[in-house]
Amino acid sequence: MEINIFFRKRMNKRGWIIIVESFIAILIITTAFLLIHSKNSGDASSVSEEIYNRQRSILEVIAYNESLRNEIITRNNLTVHEFIEKNINPQWNYLFNICSLNDICNSGIPTDRDIYVSETIISATPTNFPGQQATKVRLFFWKK
Repeated sequence: MEINIFFRKRMNKRGWIIIVESFIAILIITTAFLLIHSKNSGDASSVSEEIYNRQRSILEVIAYNESLRNEIITRNNLTVHEFIEKNINPQWNYLFNICSLNDICNSGIPTDRDIYVSETIISATPTNFPGQQATKVRLFFWKK
């Protein structure tokens, strides 16, 4: 009888050790998964932030640069496109749309990709181009 109790106690201790080892293994696997997942999602958000910062800086230069503003108002966008192409990452495509404030202004963008868009409003000054309406400028970026 005494020997049978000894084996039972030993088997119970062994069972608890297996349970604790399994729990530790699950914790290690879960931690590794969470670290990998958080690193991947952090990369995506940093890419988004980088793109939006680049778009905002391009649109700010366009808004404050007198010659680029005049090109937007007159709809002669050759220099604007050259400026954007110099300041964009070569891995990205872009679309630059100019439209009135009431228009949606999203024609020509691909529908099968992640699209990043920023916009600004450009208006004529009272001395230059009097009577011109304010225009909305949208800049779309997506990966090639």
